[in-house]
Amino acid sequence: MIRGSIVSGAIALIAVAAVLVTFSNGGSPYVTMSQAKKMKDDHLHLAGDLLKETVTPDVLHHTLHFKLRDTDGAVVSVVYQGEVPANMTEATKVVAIGHADGDIFSSDKLLVKCPSKYEEQPKAGAPTYKAS
Repeated sequence: MIRGSIVSGAIALIAVAAVLVTFSNGGSPYVTMSQAKKMKDDHLHLAGDLLKETVTPDVLHHTLHFKLRDTDGAVVSVVYQGEVPANMTEATKVVAIGHADGDIFSSDKLLVKCPSKYEEQPKAGAPTYKAS
């Protein structure tokens, strides 16, 4: 009976260790551009505020060029290869997934964050309050 408990406990411990190793190897870190330049990973997440006036689609080459301001405040040129997200025109924040290629961040996946259309809009003439 004790032997069975020990074997079951060992199997459970091995399973938990395997899950932890799998998640740690598959994780993609959020980085700034200065950090991305030092890393050789192809699945880095570069998050920032989209500079809307810089968005330039290149239909011929199936790319999208834009700039974003990362969390360090650096303005980064991003080249995205793929389908332009439908909500890109409403985007305020973008997470580009890819790697640094010199001073350009090359991306093959975008996560576009837009202001919520479900937030209640203030009614005309209604007072607005700011959180303190």
